[in-house]
Amino acid sequence: MPSSPDRRGAAAATGGVPDTTFRPRTARPPYPVGRGALVGSSLLASAAGVLAWRALCAKRVEVEGTSMLPTLAPGDRLLVARRPFGQGAPRLAPGDLAVVQDPEVAGRLLVKRVGSVEQESVVVLGDNPAASRDSRSFGPVPRELALGRAWYRYAPARSAGRLRTRQAAAPRAPRARRGDKAGSR
Repeated sequence: MPSSPDRRGAAAATGGVPDTTFRPRTARPPYPVGRGALVGSSLLASAAGVLAWRALCAKRVEVEGTSMLPTLAPGDRLLVARRPFGQGAPRLAPGDLAVVQDPEVAGRLLVKRVGSVEQESVVVLGDNPAASRDSRSFGPVPRELALGRAWYRYAPARSAGRLRTRQAAAPRAPRARRGDKAGSR
């Protein structure tokens, strides 16, 4: 390829070396920075956050048995909001679905509805009394045996969702409308 006369003259003037312009090189960081590195680091941070949350704040349990029918069925898998580390017993209210350690069988967990909360203990009851081993048989559970409150069912998928844990208030009698007389219907 023939060179332009200007370039040939510049090359002759510099001793046969073509004239080039100097472009300073930009410094490269010691680690790769790009979309892949940013995505990888954010995935790593997210995974670390999830693992920390599961280790400190949440527990997964599976329901066995029929003591909580119709609310919970065997095979349901739940997320339990545990008590914060070093915070003592979790906050529970009547109607919550609580996960407690079985006071009679070491290492076994029970999922029951909170009947009442006292200063040092919790009364837990199954929704199916005929099939339930609960405070009616072993008495109130010490608060330190309460692990947390079940708040979300994640399996099976067809019934996944937030658990309604508090019992609804007793239904009210319908209000009398204007002009209605009590006991007329």
